[in-house]
Amino acid sequence: MSESSIQRLFKRFLSKAPEVAIKPKHKTHLLIDGSYFPNGLCLILYYDHDIRYVQLYRHTDQEIFSEIYEDLVNIKKLGVEVYSITCDGHKALLKAIKKTYPDVILILKAIPNMFHYLNDEQIPATTNRLENYFGHLKEKLTLHRGLRMQAKRNFIKWYLHFKNNPNKFF
Repeated sequence: MSESSIQRLFKRFLSKAPEVAIKPKHKTHLLIDGSYFPNGLCLILYYDHDIRYVQLYRHTDQEIFSEIYEDLVNIKKLGVEVYSITCDGHKALLKAIKKTYPDVILILKAIPNMFHYLNDEQIPATTNRLENYFGHLKEKLTLHRGLRMQAKRNFIKWYLHFKNNPNKFF
């Protein structure tokens, strides 16, 4: 393939992106974290630790209670039964979790409720898996630093699609 053919192919893919489908599941151990990218882009991931799957994501400019609350309500409505949430403890996130899932086991950097994850090895103690996820994504985006904002957002969606479906390309 020529360079111009490859550029056209990338341009076509980055002009639109696939949707992430939520997978209904019982006793989900959810990791939630946000990461900031250049140009004010914040990506919030709702990651199912057990099946290694991003159930939902949000592109935003910061971690805002109303948006996180809306995401958690949608996850709940779509059949994801959350058993535990591991997060970094951002105030907006904690407020949304307490309003949506008041009885969930909540792990904040493994300090509150810390013995829950010792009694149930399925509960992740940290958000390190997501930190690694974000690091790898940022590394890939750095290679394509000339992309416009919408193309960056679509690149992220494609990245999430391929990470969620490693054996499915098209």
